[in-house]
Amino acid sequence: MSRLGSRILFTAPVIVGHLLFPLSLLLHLWSASSQDRMTWLAALYVAGSYFSFLYLAGSWSWFGGMMRHILPTFLLVTVWATYLHGNPKTILDFTPSPDFLLSILMGTFFAALTIFSVHGRKGPSKDIELSFPLRGGTFCIVQGGASRVLNHHYVHTSQRYAIDVVKLSDSGIRAQGLYPPTPDRYAIWEAEVVSPCDGRVLEAVDGVTDLLPPVRDPGHPAGNHLVIESDRGTVYLAHLRQGSICVRVGERVRTGQMLGRVGNSGNTTEPHLHLHAEEGPYSGTFSGRPGLPIRFDGRFLVRNDMIRVRAGVAVKTPEAEASRAVSPELPVVGDSAIRTHLRGAHGPSVSHRLRAMKPILALFMCLCFLPGNASSQPAPPDTTISFHQDLAWSPDGQWIVFSVDVGSGYDLWLAPVAGDPMKAITHDGKSNLWASWSPDGQKLAFTSGRDGGTDIYVMDAQGQTVRRLTQGAGRNQAPSWSPDQSHIVFTSDRTGRWQIFVMASDGTDPEQITQDTTLVHNPLWSPQGSKIVFYAGPGKGNDQIFTVDPEGKHRARLTQDEKNNIYPSWSLDGKRILFCSNRDGTNALYSMKADGSNVEKVIDRLAFFGRWSPDGKWIAAIFGRYPHTAIGIMHQDGKEPVWITPRLKQP
Repeated sequence: MSRLGSRILFTAPVIVGHLLFPLSLLLHLWSASSQDRMTWLAALYVAGSYFSFLYLAGSWSWFGGMMRHILPTFLLVTVWATYLHGNPKTILDFTPSPDFLLSILMGTFFAALTIFSVHGRKGPSKDIELSFPLRGGTFCIVQGGASRVLNHHYVHTSQRYAIDVVKLSDSGIRAQGLYPPTPDRYAIWEAEVVSPCDGRVLEAVDGVTDLLPPVRDPGHPAGNHLVIESDRGTVYLAHLRQGSICVRVGERVRTGQMLGRVGNSGNTTEPHLHLHAEEGPYSGTFSGRPGLPIRFDGRFLVRNDMIRVRAGVAVKTPEAEASRAVSPELPVVGDSAIRTHLRGAHGPSVSHRLRAMKPILALFMCLCFLPGNASSQPAPPDTTISFHQDLAWSPDGQWIVFSVDVGSGYDLWLAPVAGDPMKAITHDGKSNLWASWSPDGQKLAFTSGRDGGTDIYVMDAQGQTVRRLTQGAGRNQAPSWSPDQSHIVFTSDRTGRWQIFVMASDGTDPEQITQDTTLVHNPLWSPQGSKIVFYAGPGKGNDQIFTVDPEGKHRARLTQDEKNNIYPSWSLDGKRILFCSNRDGTNALYSMKADGSNVEKVIDRLAFFGRWSPDGKWIAAIFGRYPHTAIGIMHQDGKEPVWITPRLKQP
């Protein structure tokens, strides 16, 4: 499903639940007043129950806090008007109608939800006291509480009392627009995250790319995250900004110490901070032990609660300001990331918020119209493909393997340079990426999240006989074969930060060859086997290209500017390197000598990933920008590309 389709799918339940359905209940109450008093009372019962539930558990940060109080006002005015002008027919003359019975049923359902909402505001006595982990502004708890009605984490033991937090703008809403497509339009984007306790950092992951809402990354459920062990339990903070984490594994941290910034990494649909605590010492996995209720300055925060932080001190938001700021959330900022990891799978095909709204939508349709069904399944071969992450030529130059965003993740597809139509060679949408051909053209090494982590696998060139090479040691990705096919170079964060490793082609004897303090990406072996090219940097738009030998020695920096230089690859003779750079203001493809000299622009149009053909005459590139890209083959004379993915809207 396209990003636009996903955004519509996520936004529609919010609009229906907060505007259309309440309006239909008010119209129903008005209509019932002309029948008899009992029918009117039944209509009032369902309207009052739903409005109460909505007041406690609504997504008011989408519209502004004022709307939260306007809707009950409309209800009171409608009740007053219909009571005075309605039909005073007595109860003795009343005969139950289907409309009356449906209203009683719906009213009871929403009354039960309201009761659960109230009950979930009280946390158990056994808890952990933490300091609020965000700094500078007013924040709203959008998931939290001791009830599934208030907190979609509640069904999972480890995260039963987890909270999701968004920040409110000066106008009292979480973002610029209902569901903006870029993370920088959300108020919490890059908000400072500070340590909620004294403790020691046990896990620090900082190499996961931030995505554009509502795109999710099921292969890295928690995204960039931290695990801190304190004397009262283990604390987890997830979905941080790539490159923002400023502490390391083993480091002691103090309450209020800067840790990083909020991002949009992992399996989440928009920027927010996830926090939960577990009993006992670190289990070695993200979510493993029973969860602990969390209190901040003695407060058990639940959905709708707000907290203001000034100069590192957390204080309650005054009631007067609560009325004009923002309040609660229905399951809108769905944090499928952590729930996914518990199941060892990659999440549902639709948003948690849509699932949570299903009962409301179903009852709404009983009054109005039949519902339609929506799903988000991997795209079949004959449908439009929207985004590509990487590509690789086969050694004989006849095939190109590339990744495809299928909505739920990525799959690998195989396209002939000419002839038969392209086809998918993986079908699970489990973040299958970074395929690399073996020198004999018979195998593909690739990255996948199919077994719950992020590991390197190998399969034959048609997608059969899949075998896992790495397991149980952090995340491993971006493999590249040595020219003699005996080894594979790859990146891994098993040491707490992304580094380059070399292992035997059967997955044995992994050896770390870099000791970078920045993030290292996409190593590629030179055709002669004497060098490995890669790019590294803080992930803030100024990454640089380096080479190193397979033993980790003789490292050399090839690019010297402060622009972004990424995705390097070798020419067949190993004398030149193709790479993407924004040195002229927009992403284009350049080449340079293997020592970094003689830089030339080779494709002067928007492109961010390229590979030379084995004969050196053509360049296969990903043109365009996220989320609309196309793969084309372009001759080095710069003529118009031959499009390999013709079903795409060409950028």
